[in-house]
Amino acid sequence: MKKYVATILILLFISFDYIYSTDLTFELINKVVLDSLINTVEELSGQKRVLINGVDTIIQKRNFKSTGNILASQYLIEQGEKYKYEISYQTVAETCTSVFWERKGATDSNKILIIGAHYDSENFDDKDGKSDLLSPGADDNASGVAAIIEIARILENYQPDFTIKFVFWDEEEKGSKGSKYYAKNAKDTKQNIIMNLNLDMLAWDSNNDGLLRLKYTYDIISLRFADSVVKICEQYKLKLKILRVVNDYMGFIGDGDWFWYNGFAVIGLADCKDYMERYHTQLDLIEPFNRDYFLENTKLAIAIISKFGYDQTTSNIESSEGVSKNISIYPNPASDFIEVFCNVDFTNNNPNSVNNSVAGNICIYNTLGETVMCTGSRFSESVRIDVSYLPLGLYFVRNGNKVNKFIKI
Repeated sequence: MKKYVATILILLFISFDYIYSTDLTFELINKVVLDSLINTVEELSGQKRVLINGVDTIIQKRNFKSTGNILASQYLIEQGEKYKYEISYQTVAETCTSVFWERKGATDSNKILIIGAHYDSENFDDKDGKSDLLSPGADDNASGVAAIIEIARILENYQPDFTIKFVFWDEEEKGSKGSKYYAKNAKDTKQNIIMNLNLDMLAWDSNNDGLLRLKYTYDIISLRFADSVVKICEQYKLKLKILRVVNDYMGFIGDGDWFWYNGFAVIGLADCKDYMERYHTQLDLIEPFNRDYFLENTKLAIAIISKFGYDQTTSNIESSEGVSKNISIYPNPASDFIEVFCNVDFTNNNPNSVNNSVAGNICIYNTLGETVMCTGSRFSESVRIDVSYLPLGLYFVRNGNKVNKFIKI
């Protein structure tokens, strides 16, 4: 009964003619298909033939300088086109091309959330990729690539709040050249990257202990994201045991390193290399995969992206007459506090002008329409609100007929 009353409340408070609310993350988790993940790994690791540019072929290796690496990049471009994402690529050197799938954000397209994985592979006995030896790279890192493709497939018809980039980095095995170039350029052009989630090896778990490395750095934002990942795993009862690993040296998070080095928040998911003897050899094949473990890791990755990039209400809004989304909230996402402004312009994430006074008290609601808190008094110019105690997720902020939303991390 409480849920129905709360739904009525949000109808009255926000003046939407129609809104249907559910748990988007739970919905998305249940759309992950193991067969889809396995099929992608088989195609990328040369264990299944694939059509590329209309030609029946096989990707036998993805070493830099190899024909297979070129085929893999074209495969990724065609997959992105199939799911109707905006496709681009970045060629750093003759042998290094990273592929990007992008969907613009509806709430704030200037904020960018990246989920990335490297698609190149390596065989220690075939350094230049020119011998007859194969480098299938099923776990390292067709597994991470397959997880991203599956997540993008599921999210094809969902509109993100922030711009999301699904990125397939090249030449991670050669010093993370693709991500290094992009991260430096992102810093120079002042891109507002709110999080980078890196996936590198998700499918080896020989002792079935479900242990997953959550890799992050010492900066406070990465730490907050890591805390949230643990909570998400617990909230959705995923069959994983999070091993938190924090460090401060390059080469630790792989493609995430250069983002950290350039000042961006980054976290990484990786298995514990239970099949260490298969690492960077011809034996990195799909047969020893722990498939249930692979599935759970992909579910965790889509849950993270859902929580931080998508409106959890999966709303169908037919009319929003009377609602003005001219409350500005900074920072957003937020962990400790939010600053609420009315009719505010932002430059480089900092409020530079206040054109209105806050007309009345400010209330925060969760996605069920339940009141989380109200300020209880009137404010001029802006109000700073402590949100450190709130559970992670999406919230609505209301001041009169003005409504906006923020994500608590």
